[in-house]
Amino acid sequence: ISKPITQAGIRSLVADRKLKLEDKVFEVLELEKLKPRKLDERRKLITIAQLIEHQGGFDRDKSGDASYQSPKVCADLR
Repeated sequence: ISKPITQAGIRSLVADRKLKLEDKVFEVLELEKLKPRKLDERRKLITIAQLIEHQGGFDRDKSGDASYQSPKVCADLR
């Protein structure tokens, strides 16, 4: 249920012109402030629209499935 609610919230922000679907996720969330040690540079290109449509652009066969790599992702963000 959280995905539809999140998407509805995003759509509402887009309708209010507080957010654009073309906005880059890492910029909007200011994730670069975390100073990640080693993350895929392609992350800077991921848009909100791509996430909503489950099209982040990563090849699970090449880079693995990030949803099962939480400890590694957390370590890389330290």
